[in-house]
Parts: sequence; C-alpha cells; structure tokens
Amino acid sequence: MWTALLSSKAPVVGLLCTGTCTYGSHCVCGGHAASITVCPPQHPHKDQLKEEQRLLTFFSFCFRKKKTHAFQNRFLYGIINKRESWECMNFLILSPQFPATNWNFCDRLKLNGINTLGIGYEPYEELRIEVRHALQDYIQIQQYQSYDAVLRAAAFFTYRYGRINGMESFQESRLFFDARLRTDFHVESGCMLSEVQQFLDSGTRRAWIKSCNVAITPARRALTLQQLHGNWLCSLYDVQMEQLFASDDVEELVKAWKPERQQLLVPKLEGSLYIWEALVDHRGVPQSTAEGYLYARQQRQMKKEEREELSAFAEEACRKLCKQAWSCGFLHMLIWKRQGHWELLDIHIGADRCVLLKEQPDIYQLWADCMCEEMEGVRGLNT
Repeated sequence: MWTALLSSKAPVVGLLCTGTCTYGSHCVCGGHAASITVCPPQHPHKDQLKEEQRLLTFFSFCFRKKKTHAFQNRFLYGIINKRESWECMNFLILSPQFPATNWNFCDRLKLNGINTLGIGYEPYEELRIEVRHALQDYIQIQQYQSYDAVLRAAAFFTYRYGRINGMESFQESRLFFDARLRTDFHVESGCMLSEVQQFLDSGTRRAWIKSCNVAITPARRALTLQQLHGNWLCSLYDVQMEQLFASDDVEELVKAWKPERQQLLVPKLEGSLYIWEALVDHRGVPQSTAEGYLYARQQRQMKKEEREELSAFAEEACRKLCKQAWSCGFLHMLIWKRQGHWELLDIHIGADRCVLLKEQPDIYQLWADCMCEEMEGVRGLNT
C-alpha cells in the first residue's frame, strides 16, 4: 500500500519491505516485512538523502504518537499532494501558541512543504509539542507588542532562510500590525498597510461596505447617555465583544453602555441574528461556509428556506466585498432580516472570529492549500 502511494515520489521506493526489495542486500531494512523505513538507493544524491530523511522523520513521528487515523491521513495528504514549488517558500507565524488552535495552521503548512517560522513571547520549552513539531525555527522576544523586536526577528529569518512569502497572526486585533510588517518586508500575499485601513474602525468599515453596494443596517455611534435615553426603541451593539443588547428597558442599555468601547445604536432587533462565516481564497471565491444563530428568540433548528435565503444574501455580499483585491482569509458576517429585507449588521476579518468554521475538520488544510496557491501565484509574478 505504502509503496503504491509513494513510489511516484522519488527517491522513496517503499516503506514496508516484503523481502523482495529491488535494492537486495543494500536495503537497510534487511528484508523484514515489519520494518518501517525508507530504502535508499546504492549511490544516493545529497538532495535525495535530505528528502528521505524528512519523510522518515515525519513518518516516524506520526506513527509513534498516539493519534487517530485522521492524523495519519493528513500526513499522507501532505506527502502526496504537496508541490515541489511550495518547498522553497517561507511562512512567518506570529504568536503560534495563541490562540490554542494556531498550531493547526502551522501543521498543515508544514505538511504542504512550507518552511514554517514562528515569533512569540513564550520560551521555546513552554510551547506545546504540536507547535514545536510544526515549526522549523522559533524566536522568542521579550515584548510581543514591540514592533521593533518583531521587525528584527523577521529580518533575522530573512537573512537565514531567504525571502518571507507570507505571514499571519490569525488575530483580528493585530490586522494593522501584520499589514505593517508585510509592507516593510514586501510580502504581497496578504493585506498590505494601504488595504487594511478599511477594516480597523467600525465607521470606515461600514463606509467600505456601503461603497460595495451591500445592504447594511443604519447605525450611529453611542457616545453619550442622552443618546440612549432618547432612543429607547433602539438596540445597543458592542463591536468588539460582538454582543447585541436588545432590552426594552432603557436602564439595562445604560448599564451595558461602555464609553471606552465601540458601541453602535441600531434599530430594534426583529427576529433572529445570524452568523455566516466563509474561508475566501485570493480570488474572492468562498471555499467553505458555515451559518448559525448568534441570537434567536426561540431555540430551534434553522429551516431550509431560511438557510437558503441567508446563504444567497451572504454569498452575494461576499462576492461584492471581495470583488476588489482580496487575500486568502476568513470572513465573519452578522446578518439579520429587518422589515422583510436581509441586511448586514457588521463583518469581522480574522480566524479567531470564525467559531463555526473551526468545527469543520478539514478547514485548516483547506486554508493551507489556498494560502500556498496565493503565495505561489505572487512568487510566479515576481520571478
């Protein structure tokens, strides 16, 4: 089985030798059927030895760890479907330890052959075993919020491994930080500094949505308590916490009002508030979607007609928003139906916001494939 899968990937010939190995007495497994190893040629080339050692390390790690069969399948997927052009690319991951699911992105990139590099404030010894295995190299910095420290660490990686083809932190709160670093290192895969300005503030974000001809709920900033007392028919929406306070009691809205946060006064909630999430590739095409409730007056399953209407509106809005320059990433939408019409309440960019998509088992591998294709396309244009 393993020979059939890997025989097309020279110089790997077989992993389970049945005693009839083509190398005869030169086979390192000695003809034992139970030996798990790679049979090298009699006069191996230096690059072939490097490839064999990499495969042997991966194979031994996967089958020594007490993982599920799906973990072994991901290992085989990375060997069979990776491209040789992906092995020459470097991807920088900021804070690979946080959130806790970030190691999945590192792992799938490494299975695709990408050279994964990490920068964080945790000591290397305190990183999870999955994170340490998924990273090729890691640099600890004392102040994670210091841009100068991250800049110096990324410059060292550039000196040691060559040009960085992609970088990501998977956190919406660090969009500006990531875009600034991409701009300084001329990393064209991902949002640049000039493109990320429209996502940073709720005001500029809503203006960008309107310019894309997407139906959006009218709202205004809740700056004073007088606005709350004079608008008792409105709901209070917290942008950062993604919470909607729809109480009929004005005093409840006053208690929920925080002047230091971005909070909006929106029309009173009618019905349910929906979530629609998508993984969008660099062409603006959704590769995987998920929908659900953020707030529902009645705990019930979404009807088929309701789901179809929601998906149709969300996909059309996604197509309009991603019509211009877009990078592979996650899109999180808040949608509701007001006065018989679907409207967009707000959107968020970042993997940490997409809670529904993370429940899909193949979303990390799908993101890695989309990111590798984007980096490969940018690299092809620059060569």
